[in-house]
Amino acid sequence: MRREQHQETYDKLVAKAWADEKFKARLLADPMTVIKESGQQIPAGVEIRILEDTGNMVHFILPQEKSDELNDDELEMVSGGGGNSFGKDSNTGI
Repeated sequence: MRREQHQETYDKLVAKAWADEKFKARLLADPMTVIKESGQQIPAGVEIRILEDTGNMVHFILPQEKSDELNDDELEMVSGGGGNSFGKDSNTGI
């Protein structure tokens, strides 16, 4: 999926969590299931954790350090193969 689609899914999940306390509790307790139910594919081996900011707690996400080397999906895209890669995020694989 493309980054825009990930952002759209994220925005919908956040909006629903803000509007529905039971949904938010499920999302916090079992994010993998809830995100899959939203139609988002999660590659094998990827773990997702949901953290909620509060009035006195803010989370700072440190992204994975970028490598100078291309991963297999990126290499396939630049070599003209295209394949079935839909612009996966190189940090998460989704």
